[in-house]
Amino acid sequence: ERLGRKRSHIYSRLRLADLPGPIKDAIIQGKLEATIGSLLSSIPDEKQQLAALEDVLTSEQEYDEEVGSMVPKPMSFRRAKDLIEREYRKSLKDAPFSLDEERWGDTKLPSCQKCPLRTGNIEGLPSGSNPNVCTQPNCYALKMEAHQASLLAPYQERGETVIVGKAAAKLWQYGGLAHSAPYVREDYQYWLKGKEVPIQKLLGKAMPLRAYAVDPKGKVVGLVRKDEVDAALIAAGVKNPPETEKPKPESAAELAKRRMTEEAEVRAADN
Repeated sequence: ERLGRKRSHIYSRLRLADLPGPIKDAIIQGKLEATIGSLLSSIPDEKQQLAALEDVLTSEQEYDEEVGSMVPKPMSFRRAKDLIEREYRKSLKDAPFSLDEERWGDTKLPSCQKCPLRTGNIEGLPSGSNPNVCTQPNCYALKMEAHQASLLAPYQERGETVIVGKAAAKLWQYGGLAHSAPYVREDYQYWLKGKEVPIQKLLGKAMPLRAYAVDPKGKVVGLVRKDEVDAALIAAGVKNPPETEKPKPESAAELAKRRMTEEAEVRAADN
């Protein structure tokens, strides 16, 4: 009331005052907008705050005529906001677990709805900030891992192979299996004679053993290793084995050079 400012503005400035020195210095020196500093203040871990500062200040470049080359330039507020929400936060919109759950296995964690680190519960963020975002990715990862473990427990009890934790996280990209993943889904369609045929139908009892994981939508899926599928398809006569490369014949010059080298080595050995 004394300053004639909104409550959100005061909270925003108090949050800026609590930022690490390098971020406050960047704001004071005009290298960083205060609104972007406010975004950085919503990241609870100082190391991640400083990493985000580095990304915001150096990820984009522009041509400097005085220097005669490209130099780093700070991101716009919009670009910085997109970067922070993509790399340093987790959207709760599509979380496969309950946002009201507090008990995760033997661990008790605050529910996402009531968590003080959910953007909707943080005062002083810039207007327009998504209120349903987790700013503590480590906590989100713990909940995701516990959720996956609960879904996969019946498979593990039957002695099946399950994939959880960091190994599971590496499998997925853009909502599906990453191209680099060593697995395909058990319902993978193999292109044969102009149409797609399920590998389960092609291989029958020769189908490789499955491993089970939870996809980004929270559904348990069966996975089979790509190399084992290829080997099974080749053994079943469905797929041709890879052609072995034949060595290229030596040219006359290459042959003469190789013989001279061999003769020189023989002479050296005799001496």
